[in-house]
Amino acid sequence: MFMSTVRTDMETKESNADFGKLVSEALKELEFEAEIEPDVTGPRPDIVARSGDKIVVIECKIGDPSATIPSVSLPQVIDYGRAIKSKYGQKKVSTIVMTNQKVPPKLKEMFSANGVVISSVSSFDVSEIKGVIRDSLKQAGGKVDAG
Repeated sequence: MFMSTVRTDMETKESNADFGKLVSEALKELEFEAEIEPDVTGPRPDIVARSGDKIVVIECKIGDPSATIPSVSLPQVIDYGRAIKSKYGQKKVSTIVMTNQKVPPKLKEMFSANGVVISSVSSFDVSEIKGVIRDSLKQAGGKVDAG
């Protein structure tokens, strides 16, 4: 039983890493310079991307699509957004969570109330991801070219 749990955790980590690479590719197509944050000590967002005076913090939560996204993700993402805002000062920072998991309406409201856009994806398709990022940035008040 323990081995099964470890394997699931590892598979989720791999899925997040693979998905992060696709998000980074989609951001580049939208003319953002994307950095996948290295897996080093200390909490860090999955991706930080820049375009002009805009900064996007993206956290990828990929897992079992029939599961509900953990509510613990909210404080984690808020902390990431604050840290990046502090680091970059006057630049506009948008914080986005991209997930394939279920998001209850109340949790979505909580994310929104804290300035975090939560967006759902249904595949690992770059075109879909690019569209979701574009829509998320519009929700966050950022503008993005058609790309």
